[in-house]
Amino acid sequence: MQGVSLEMTKTTRADIIKALADSFAFCDDAFSSLTDQSVNEMITGGRGGPQARGAILLGVIAHDNEMYGISTVYQRLKGQVPPSSQRGRGPGGGGRQGRGQ
Repeated sequence: MQGVSLEMTKTTRADIIKALADSFAFCDDAFSSLTDQSVNEMITGGRGGPQARGAILLGVIAHDNEMYGISTVYQRLKGQVPPSSQRGRGPGGGGRQGRGQ
């Protein structure tokens, strides 16, 4: 979907959910096909010249973590508790409740 302005082309909830599901499926395939040999394979076409396949996928993980962090701030501003902070759903299921609760 590189070069496609999803913000302008996906305007309905169903379209947005499908685009998100498609992106997860694309990434799932990329991660599940990774092997000890392919992790160091150099790929071109990205930013800044050739990069190892594993480095690109590591960038996907870092980006996902950043987006999750941003979304939790947005949820809290809207008075919602992010799923990972809800009682019994935090790290380890320790039954902790999110801050401000």
